[in-house]
Amino acid sequence: MKSTDLNSGPLAAPILGGAEVIVRLPLRGRSSLGFVLLEVIIATVLLAASLLVFAQWQQVQQQQQQRHQWLADTERLQQAVRSYWSDTGQPPPSFAQLQQHGHLQQLTTPWQQPWLLQPQQRYVQLRLTAPSAAAASWLAGQIVGASANAEQVLVTVWQPAQSYHPDSPYLYRVAIADAPQLNQMHTDLDLRQHNLQGIDQLRASAWYGQSLSAPEAQLVQVQSEHGHFTMVTAAQAVIGGISMEQVWQRITEYQQLWELCVARGGCQG
Repeated sequence: MKSTDLNSGPLAAPILGGAEVIVRLPLRGRSSLGFVLLEVIIATVLLAASLLVFAQWQQVQQQQQQRHQWLADTERLQQAVRSYWSDTGQPPPSFAQLQQHGHLQQLTTPWQQPWLLQPQQRYVQLRLTAPSAAAASWLAGQIVGASANAEQVLVTVWQPAQSYHPDSPYLYRVAIADAPQLNQMHTDLDLRQHNLQGIDQLRASAWYGQSLSAPEAQLVQVQSEHGHFTMVTAAQAVIGGISMEQVWQRITEYQQLWELCVARGGCQG
C-alpha cells in the first residue's frame, strides 16, 4: 500500500466504479503555529493584567478597612480615658493603667505606633508618631479635636463633667446635682460690646443702660428695685394696681372740663 502525506495538498480517494474524489485538507504550516502561539501569549497577558488589577483592588480595600479600624479604636481609646476619669476622679497615667482597670482591651494603633498618654490638669493629650507629616495630617483630619505637628498627631481628651470637683472655679454650662454654686458667677461679666441673646426670664435688682431697643417685646412680669430710664414707651402700663391708661383718660377728662370752664369765664389759669 502506498503511503500518502496528508500535509502535501489534495488527496485522491478512489470510490466504486473507478472514479476518484479529490479531498483538500487544511495545511498546517509554520504560520498556523505562529498564530496559536500569539493567542496564547495575549491570553496570558490579559490574565496577568486582570490578576494584577484584582490584587491592587483587594489591597485598597484592606487599607480602607484597616483605616476604619484605626479610627474606631481611637474613638474607643478616647472613651476609655473619659470612663477611667469619671470612675476614679483622676486622669489615667498610662495606657497600661487603662487596660489594668478593664476600660480598654485589644486595640489597633495606626501604623503599629503606640499612643502615648500625657495627663494634664484639665485634659489628657494622646500623642502618636506617624510615618510622615502627610500621614499625620490625614489622621488628624479624621479625628475630632485632633491636630498635627510635623509627624506628631495630638488628640485632646477633656475632663468629663461627671468628675468635676464641687469647688471648681469654673462656670458650668449644665446644672450639676447638689452643686448650684457651679452655675453662679463670682465677678462681673464683661461681654465686650457683644449681644446677650436667648433670655427666657430676666431678673435684676437694678438695671442701668444708655439705651434699650427691641423691635418687639412682650413682658409678662418685670421685677426691679431700681430703674433709671430716659424714656419708656408702652401700650399698657399698671403701677401700684392702677392702670396708666385709666389715669390718662381721667387727666384728659379733667383737661376738657377745665377748658370748658375757662370758655364760660368761670375759671382762670
